[in-house]
Amino acid sequence: MDTEVPPHAIRDRLRYFELIARTFDVVVFDEADMVQSNLDAYGAATLRLSGAADSIHLVIQEQIHNRFARGENYRLFDRNVEHYSRDLSEFGDRNTSLITAVQNMPSSPVGKRYENQLLTVLRIVSDLLDGYEKTSKRDDFDEEEVKQGFSKSRALTQFWETAAYHAFYDRTGIEPHDRLNLDLCAQRLGISCDTLKQQWETQILYFRRYLAENLIERRDNIVKQIAELFLPLCFKDGNKSAEYRDTITLLVCVTFVILGYQRIVPETRTMVAEGLIREPIVASTATAELRQLIPENILGSFSGVKYSFQSAQTTRTQAQNVELSYIIFVGAPRMLMHRFHKLFEADGELTGPAVLMTSATSFLEASPAYHINSGPDYLLKPQTEHDSKKSIYRFKWLPDRESRDEPLRYSGAGELRDRNLEKMVDLLVRGGTKKSEIYKSILNFDVQNGIYRKAALIVNSYEQARNVKKFINDYHPEIGKRTKAVVNFLKNGEQPNDFVTTAQCEALGDDETCDIIIFPMLAIGRGVNIVFTKGDRKLDAAIGTIYFVTRPHPTTDDTQLLYSLAGKATQEFDCRVFTETEDLPAISNAWKQSRKQLWKTANRLLREPLMASRLGEDLFKPFTANQMVGILQTIGRGMRNGCPVQVYFVDAAWAIKSTENKPDSGRDSMLVQMRIILEECVKHPDSVIREIYQELYGAFLDPLQRIEGVVYPKSLRNSEGLTEEEDDFDDFSPLLEM
Repeated sequence: MDTEVPPHAIRDRLRYFELIARTFDVVVFDEADMVQSNLDAYGAATLRLSGAADSIHLVIQEQIHNRFARGENYRLFDRNVEHYSRDLSEFGDRNTSLITAVQNMPSSPVGKRYENQLLTVLRIVSDLLDGYEKTSKRDDFDEEEVKQGFSKSRALTQFWETAAYHAFYDRTGIEPHDRLNLDLCAQRLGISCDTLKQQWETQILYFRRYLAENLIERRDNIVKQIAELFLPLCFKDGNKSAEYRDTITLLVCVTFVILGYQRIVPETRTMVAEGLIREPIVASTATAELRQLIPENILGSFSGVKYSFQSAQTTRTQAQNVELSYIIFVGAPRMLMHRFHKLFEADGELTGPAVLMTSATSFLEASPAYHINSGPDYLLKPQTEHDSKKSIYRFKWLPDRESRDEPLRYSGAGELRDRNLEKMVDLLVRGGTKKSEIYKSILNFDVQNGIYRKAALIVNSYEQARNVKKFINDYHPEIGKRTKAVVNFLKNGEQPNDFVTTAQCEALGDDETCDIIIFPMLAIGRGVNIVFTKGDRKLDAAIGTIYFVTRPHPTTDDTQLLYSLAGKATQEFDCRVFTETEDLPAISNAWKQSRKQLWKTANRLLREPLMASRLGEDLFKPFTANQMVGILQTIGRGMRNGCPVQVYFVDAAWAIKSTENKPDSGRDSMLVQMRIILEECVKHPDSVIREIYQELYGAFLDPLQRIEGVVYPKSLRNSEGLTEEEDDFDDFSPLLEM
């Protein structure tokens, strides 16, 4: 909607959302929860810094430096333009330094570890303290030691960021240095204030020398000096392995790329206004027209750097190009839906379109991404009631016969993930169409008039669907002939009898040659139904058995949880009503408190890769709720027309402690957390909301409460989850906000 209406269609320059809001009577947001989640992502802009055809680095060269170089340099009489040009040149140098650092880590695990990750100083410092082993050091610590570690990482981050900030903006050392919370940092690091002050001043000096030095060998030596000063603050033994030194090199480069970009942003806006730059370097996904009508994201211009490797077209073996990206958060586009009926009220247009938002999973308060904080006003009940007592859920983990019958898990298995996935699939399909586990399930569940329903294997991606299908074809051809995988497109050589696209999958309901369907959880659109379209079971769900062979988990660089938490916090503050007794300072204070809490959450999320095992209880709940929407939508595919469904949770990661016959908690198991969330829903204090939740989710909660194989604790509310306490550090960072 945020694109311009073609000029041949209308005289005025309007965007589609403006045209719709001004001229339409009714606007329907179907699957409104998914629309909201997509709009949240639209509020974050990915700017290519360098290494791409549309990078900021290239724009700088073409619109600034090339212009001056070819003789159009009359603008340099303005000393502000000269200053801007020099800042842009240094920004290019910082990009080049980061690319060079990454290019020179081909054999180091550090370079690959951080590829496609949103990098901030806190994230890298936290990893530095945690180590680079496969398991986190925190797994061996008690709660108090973990809290001390978090606090130490905050202290080290402030030490590093403030030193870098002073060095970058005061190259000659004439300004006072006062940004470090000296007493608090010294206390958290266990050293005296005088010693820390001296080391901090030395760090500032090293940073200044690094910024001034042009010779490569000397600059490398300065980075070594920085590492020799900083690492002993991190470790009592002053760990000096090559891996840790590479981390410091990366940390130095990332820090000054962020500072270099932030310095040119306000100058760029001025130069755009003066016509020196034709297009703004600071772009965003949401257009200026849309941002005028939605609130700014309460998170502010929270930012970080990513790098990724691209194949290089050269004869050099294993050569790769590096692309740098910068992520910033702007606006809260989710508010477009909620304001659509009054977008242009300020222009005197008192009546806007009536807005209807529809979805089966848009009312789940625990989910910041998918919960629509409005209504519901109407609830449509199915014509055919679903008898939840006939549905069966089972936690069916499988033993690894080659590893002392250890539970096979995909999530959290690291390098063994793909191998374990194949083992799980092998155990399910071994035995052919008569004796295999999967066919026993198909042939013994809800068979009516000789018509049995199909089984679905749920994986994490289209590529996984392809790999599982090929594995079954290669090792179990009898079953492979009756299995199809849903993919986004057919690659060369892929046959229609093996693969179907998402646009074709509805036809699988009547496909008598297919008993097993493989697809990623969100591959099949919400409006797509795989049902029988004829015969005695017309309109019944064709899928009757569902195997979650992986526990759904976003990639470690996924930012949906952060986007959704930021969107939710912005919406809550935007909807807050202040009374006449609350003056401007009171409103400002309320805004600062809301923002401070969100920054604290954001810092915790960006402190390490997104992994369910690393989230505290208060973050694991919204994380699970966000994932749960897709899980329930997938299970719902087997419940069309009131049909029962049997669901197998195969990945041992669903409830890992239950594999040892020990109770799982809401912090350890996504299945337990799902039950906690749904039980809270149906016990809501508001009787109307309670009934709505019962209608929406009662059919899922009942079999979840009876699930076989999960050992529930005596009390679902007992939790050993880690909660962080206040540590007095300022949650705002000069390196994260412009």
